[in-house]
Amino acid sequence: MRVRLGFSAVLVALVWISIEMVALAAHLATSGDAFPKSAIKAALRQVAHVQDAETEVRSVGDAGVSTKYVEALHPYLGFVGDPDRNPFFYHVSELGFPGGLDDEPFKPKRANDLRVGFFGGSVAYGAGQQARDSLAACLAPLEKNVEVLSFAAGGYKQPQQLHVLADLYANGLELDVVVNLDGFNELALSLVENAEAGVHPLLPRRWNVRVAGVLRPERARLLGRLDYLLSQRQGIARNVLEGKLYRSPLLSFLWRRWDRSQDIAIFEAREAIRKQEVATEEALFQERGPAFRESDVLKMVATSWVGSSRQMHHLAEANGDVYLHFLQPNQYLDGSKPMLAAERSIAFFEDYPYRGAIQIGYPLLRNAGRTLREQDIEFRDLTQIYVDQTQPLYSDACCHMNREGYVLIVEEICEAIREQADRIN
Repeated sequence: MRVRLGFSAVLVALVWISIEMVALAAHLATSGDAFPKSAIKAALRQVAHVQDAETEVRSVGDAGVSTKYVEALHPYLGFVGDPDRNPFFYHVSELGFPGGLDDEPFKPKRANDLRVGFFGGSVAYGAGQQARDSLAACLAPLEKNVEVLSFAAGGYKQPQQLHVLADLYANGLELDVVVNLDGFNELALSLVENAEAGVHPLLPRRWNVRVAGVLRPERARLLGRLDYLLSQRQGIARNVLEGKLYRSPLLSFLWRRWDRSQDIAIFEAREAIRKQEVATEEALFQERGPAFRESDVLKMVATSWVGSSRQMHHLAEANGDVYLHFLQPNQYLDGSKPMLAAERSIAFFEDYPYRGAIQIGYPLLRNAGRTLREQDIEFRDLTQIYVDQTQPLYSDACCHMNREGYVLIVEEICEAIREQADRIN
């Protein structure tokens, strides 16, 4: 009996080892690495924990993608984070900006301070967080006390940055450098989320949903499914991480395949919500804004983008500050970054809804940026910043970067600030 049990145990062990070896080969075939345990662990942590801090956020509690970050309507800025209803880890300030970088925005600036303000959407928010950690060291030769303030938030697009800056200046903000990092939201959100739903492209994203008075049953069902998928994905990742199951090549491979399917399901759920948000003939003016022609959308966006940047430049100059404008990189701009299989699997969807807007619209913004430079506005095109970088730099299929990706952006910002050192008080 013991011999039989021992033989069975050995047989099971051999079968398990064989399966694990097959799993190693599967890892190699799909990611180019026989067993990328560190990458898998990092991905698990991102899904299990960072998912809570997702910055693609929505309206008055539920604007359409996730209810974990709560936004409130703002009379001048469109929307801000709700400091009373958001979890602590978002660090939403009393002004409604996430990240904890503007807790005392109106405190007097000392003579040796170099105060840098970040404006834009979620990528500008991410760059501001990275700048908090690295910009002081980069600017050490200036012998200044570097302070980083962030007034960026997920989903912001021009003219929201302009309105934010004007409102802050009106209330006594003191800066030295205004950093505006944008471009993606202006194109993607204006065209895909607003215009396709019959909403004026220059209104804040999903404006019809934010100000609509009634939550229709079909929308409630779609939001419920999305919340279920997000919670399920996060829960499984936490179980795998806490149980250290990622140490098994087989179990880690199965999780990666399942998580990929969940990512696609979440993407499809968000698409269903977006497509359901189509304005009807009964839509009120407050939901859709002025009439517009679909053929004019990209031209309108480019005109607003240039005009908003020009006015931010004038505001900064009038307040004795340096204005720096950067066009952010994006993976859907053809030829902007080589992608190996591992990065492409998480950062590039062939049918991503924003892809067309980027491919058509980014060349317009790049040309418009040249116009800004001709008008002596400090503009830098960062769309080619990753053109020689083969390592993974994008962290999702939208537009966001990992730490290394943000480091490269902040280095460009630092270089631009150093070049303007003689203009900084």
